[in-house]
Amino acid sequence: MSTATAPTPGTRDGTGFLPPPGPGRTLYWAILINTVGTGMYITSSAIFFVRYIGLPATQVGLGLSLGGLTGLLVGPFVGRLCDRLGPRDIYATALLVEAAGMCALTRVRTMGQFLALILVAGLAATSTSVARGPLIQALATGRAAVLRAHLRSAANIGITLGGAVGGLAIAADHRPLYPLLVLGNALSFLCCGLMALRLPRTVPTGAGAHHKRRAVKDLPYLGVTAVSTIMMLQYPVLSLVLPLWIYSRTALPHWLVAALIPVNTLLVVLLQVRVAKKVDTPGRAARLMPRAGLAFLVAFAVIAALGALPVALSAALLVGAVISYTFGEILQGTASYELALTLAPEDARGEYFGTYTTGTELGRVVSSAIVTWLCLTWGWPGWLLLGTLMLAAGAITPALTRRALRS
Repeated sequence: MSTATAPTPGTRDGTGFLPPPGPGRTLYWAILINTVGTGMYITSSAIFFVRYIGLPATQVGLGLSLGGLTGLLVGPFVGRLCDRLGPRDIYATALLVEAAGMCALTRVRTMGQFLALILVAGLAATSTSVARGPLIQALATGRAAVLRAHLRSAANIGITLGGAVGGLAIAADHRPLYPLLVLGNALSFLCCGLMALRLPRTVPTGAGAHHKRRAVKDLPYLGVTAVSTIMMLQYPVLSLVLPLWIYSRTALPHWLVAALIPVNTLLVVLLQVRVAKKVDTPGRAARLMPRAGLAFLVAFAVIAALGALPVALSAALLVGAVISYTFGEILQGTASYELALTLAPEDARGEYFGTYTTGTELGRVVSSAIVTWLCLTWGWPGWLLLGTLMLAAGAITPALTRRALRS
């Protein structure tokens, strides 16, 4: 007779609000703690660097951009390390490096020190992102896409909570609070890294030593990665471009901006796992991408029209646009992650996921500049062009996936 503990209601198959008990749930709590710190940091870091340390804003922007771009260079290399050494150890090590880097940032006094630490932080952040994919695949007791959906929900909750704490600190505008927020982020990395070391050690595949640069020669896989890179252009819409559009091009009350992220977060928490549990093959994942593209097009077309409509109608349509955008985000995130891992050979999954991460991070890094120029400079034609690009990228994904499966 089995002595296993009865599962928590709603988590037997991993489709409730929490993953089933085990390593997946440990990783869930680790990421929730980590993203609370991330939310505090991203909300307050610009003010910390400029007002507390005294660095020029332009140099801060340049340093952060260089840190992000430097991280892009190491994705496939870190993936090969995951194949050779196992993703758990790489993941935990990168988190501990990020914790040390955050602590050191509170002691920065010169631009040279800032750049050095930001470059190290960029490399560590990319390593964390790359290692997390194969780690999830190794730890999942069911389908990895479902566990990933749980973790994405945790990240949304954590960033929202951390952002609220950072916002309160900014409202208080008490100078000693800013380094405390950075140290809080360091503590979150430390906790997450130590919790990662409690996870079962993942078995290395050993492929990284013998099959260097395999992924970059796999053209069908690179095609699927390119589609995900294009789809990542929507990344700054909700947090950056849409608020600026509301402020500059509509008569909507500005307080509506504060409701955008909570609506998005709530929908992701409620729906992400439900969508992921239905995606159990690459073919099903690929079929989600055209639907994601359509959802983005609908959202962007509605946003483009807000300034020409009465305020009451615009407010209602804005909520509808955010809902449509969130559906697109959920579908695209679920599908692209599933494709990135299931289309990769098992003995080189780290290298392949590192290549995928490099592509999607490139899309994220350039997205703010491209989408801000496209939508705020061009106006409504820019929104429609962005939506059409999303639709086209999603539409070709099933064909690219079939080709990747044949190869």
